[in-house]
Amino acid sequence: MIYTVERAELLTAQLTRFHHGRAHHLAGQFANLGFWMSEVESALATLDGHTARFEQLRDAQIAWVDAHKTKVPVHGFCGICGGKCEFDESEVQTPRPPKRLATREKTEARRALVDATYYLLTRFFRMGLLDEAALRTNCDRVGTSIDPADLRRD
Repeated sequence: MIYTVERAELLTAQLTRFHHGRAHHLAGQFANLGFWMSEVESALATLDGHTARFEQLRDAQIAWVDAHKTKVPVHGFCGICGGKCEFDESEVQTPRPPKRLATREKTEARRALVDATYYLLTRFFRMGLLDEAALRTNCDRVGTSIDPADLRRD
């Protein structure tokens, strides 16, 4: 798994723990809402920008391999030094370009992060820590709408 998805999953897990936490703990985390929302926005931007960054990485790697006529052992790299083993007389080949992460993994990580953020924000709302306008503003920041049923505080 890649950093981009792992980061989103880590943040999702943290926000989920907050959502299910005790009210007095949650009140403390509410004081840091600006920080957490910035973290979520950054993680979402990282997920959304992954494809463009991957294409740059892949293109740069392919260009390097072509320009330097890079070859690697058919059987892989040395387990000790990480490079071509000096004692390996096997065939060599041009290294394969990196493989892109499945869109599904990024989509699932994004959806889970937005959902965890939404559930935390609606819990803050039900606790009276957020008013409706602030709830809407924060939901807009992560690109999600509000279920009208979640605007009840009972």
